[in-house]
Amino acid sequence: MNMRRTNWIRYSLAAAAAAAVLGMSGFRMLLHPVSPSPAAELEAQFVRQIGALSDLSTEMEALTASSTPNAATLAETRRLLIRMRMLYKTVEHLAAYLDGELVKDHINGAPLPKIERNMPSSLTVLPPAGLQALDDGLFGGDDPAQVHELHSTAVKFRIQTETWATHIRQRRALTDRMVLESLRAQVLRIFTLGLTGFDTPGSGNAIPEALVSLRSMREALAGYRSWLTPASEPAFVRSDSLLDAAVQYLEAHPDFGRLDRMRMLRTYVNPLYSSLLDLHLALRVELPHEVSPFPRALRYEARNLFGPDLLDPAYYARFPQSPRAPLQIELGRILFFDPVLSGNNERACASCHIPAKGFADGRAKSLALNFEGSLDRNAPTVLNSTYALRYFHDLRSEELGSQVEHVIVSEQEFNTTYWAIFDKLYASEEYVRLFREAFPEHGAKPINRHTLTVALSGYLQSLTGWNSPFDRYARGETREIDPAVVRGFNLFMGKAACGTCHFAPVFNGTVPPDYEDSESEVLGVPAQPVWANAEIDPDLGRYANRRASEHAPFNQHAFKTPTVRNIALTAPYMHNGVYQTLEEVMQFYNVGGGAGIGIELPNQTLPPDPLGLSRREIRDIIAFMEALTDTAGLTRAPARLPAYPEGSPLNGRTAGGVY
Repeated sequence: MNMRRTNWIRYSLAAAAAAAVLGMSGFRMLLHPVSPSPAAELEAQFVRQIGALSDLSTEMEALTASSTPNAATLAETRRLLIRMRMLYKTVEHLAAYLDGELVKDHINGAPLPKIERNMPSSLTVLPPAGLQALDDGLFGGDDPAQVHELHSTAVKFRIQTETWATHIRQRRALTDRMVLESLRAQVLRIFTLGLTGFDTPGSGNAIPEALVSLRSMREALAGYRSWLTPASEPAFVRSDSLLDAAVQYLEAHPDFGRLDRMRMLRTYVNPLYSSLLDLHLALRVELPHEVSPFPRALRYEARNLFGPDLLDPAYYARFPQSPRAPLQIELGRILFFDPVLSGNNERACASCHIPAKGFADGRAKSLALNFEGSLDRNAPTVLNSTYALRYFHDLRSEELGSQVEHVIVSEQEFNTTYWAIFDKLYASEEYVRLFREAFPEHGAKPINRHTLTVALSGYLQSLTGWNSPFDRYARGETREIDPAVVRGFNLFMGKAACGTCHFAPVFNGTVPPDYEDSESEVLGVPAQPVWANAEIDPDLGRYANRRASEHAPFNQHAFKTPTVRNIALTAPYMHNGVYQTLEEVMQFYNVGGGAGIGIELPNQTLPPDPLGLSRREIRDIIAFMEALTDTAGLTRAPARLPAYPEGSPLNGRTAGGVY
């Protein structure tokens, strides 16, 4: 279970009970006097298809059992896997919606070891499993021996699918709301995970699988034809037509490397995502927030993958929205630029997160307090940083607000205590007034750890930019953009495989389509910018983040996948600033990461194969990333800082700090 949601369980059960008693009064309900709900037939079909997948998994187990496979065995096993994957794709929208954690961990998750999510106090490693692991293994080379090497993976998959099939036969819970939600989620999944190649790491079978999925979605949608009214028919016809048109487009453009994903986005993905919402509303089916108190990262009523309303910043910050949020954000902005928070009154948050540098610091490694050396890493941008479940380069923090404490107590950063900060803030009548106005519920003691954290977090939460030249073009608000940007986007999301780690739309490691998990990667970042016989940077990253449940060998040298939004402003690059330019970064990826420059790292998650990008293709990808720049309205510093009594040395402090 997602630990973020555990606090809502008791309330959820109460809400469900109340809904049953009240007969769901006040909710939209699917109204039709004659036909039974299409969800019932879809559920029966879903049960049959999972049963069929279970049967095929038994065949896969038998094929991989041979200790002496040959070329014919390899070919047969590959054909069987493709059948299995295609069958799974017919039900993926429902499978991933109903059993998301099972699918990610055992059915079709990334082919990498994972930490058991439901045992946070201990370290339990799950080996690579599921269809992606089989795809990566069977298509990762032509040695027949790899068939037998995948036998244990096939056995585990058979066990999981058998258990899954048994479970869903006993469950009768599918509703029309779930069907419609799952279809919209699948639109995002196909574009962000399917057509990027994330889902087919070995076979590269992305477009055929997307076609199967789109056709299955259309079949599911067809079940609602008998429910149509004059009000709902236009949205149904538009959704059906868009699905058909998307299928025709992919059929006409089967080359993965040449697929125009920008056209796919503007012509099919965004319009379909919007029209399915229109259909959901027109059918008068209850919306997610009307039946569940669970907070969600994805705002269901958003209509565009690159719309500013797609993701909810408050979900990630974990602070409830307040009517006084504007006052709290403004107070947080003042605090962010005020060096009074540091022990020497000379360093502010903005000292290391400099607005002109994209809220990074422009250093390979950040400067320590009082110029006493450097930190181990540089300061990442805080622009759009709210869209993550984990923070810092090593993912040690689960809350945006907890970053404050790390910085305050660090001897190399602020080197102070909350109590010392409170004493200084209370000494300013202006600060006391600002805190009282922002947090009147705290009465005579408005300055405390909670209010300080909420104010700073609120400001960080507000630093979101969705109005870059790329965003406006992707939303269809502008008709023209540099063709190099379009070519670069298509490469980023396709041949170059950047979008398999930097997921759209934030282009960071927050995983679609739910956007409720943050990933790290092991790239093999070198200690020095050399291109042969390189040595790995000694920083162990996530492995050494002091979280016992993540002290797994595969986390050595793992770092958070940052956003590439505003990347043109945030040089140098990587956690250690080893690369000064985007051209160097692209060269690193183009040769296969650390493996391509002589670093032997058994747990590198970046595919070691060279990308084969030409100089022009690299320039195009950089042009796309540069088109993601948007700091408009976000860089304003306070005109002045709150005053102290006359004669106080604190009155001479500089907004943004001295260094």
